[in-house]
Amino acid sequence: LHLQVMRCTLLLLLVALSPAAAWRSAVVPAVTSLDASLYAGRWYQISADRIVTLTFERNAACVTADYVVDGTVIKLVNSETVYGKLTNITGQAYAADDTKPAELTVEFDGIPAK
Repeated sequence: LHLQVMRCTLLLLLVALSPAAAWRSAVVPAVTSLDASLYAGRWYQISADRIVTLTFERNAACVTADYVVDGTVIKLVNSETVYGKLTNITGQAYAADDTKPAELTVEFDGIPAK
């Protein structure tokens, strides 16, 4: 878990310091409603950004995300296999503001929220 926290921290640092961080100034409006049940189940990663594959998913294969809707919370398990060893991180997503149901806050277990 400590290694995952370090990888996430490194990724955030790389993104924040990169010239590509200009995307942060673009405002993309969220949809006004969300039917989370449409996203429930297992999702397979078929592609990833180069920064992702060089940092926290380095040498990863079989990357998946499992989503379970539990009331107003979406429980998640992100998994990957690295050199034959399966690792995962769990968490949850929820709307922090009831007036914006499609703007989700994601928290991973064991990683302090901001």
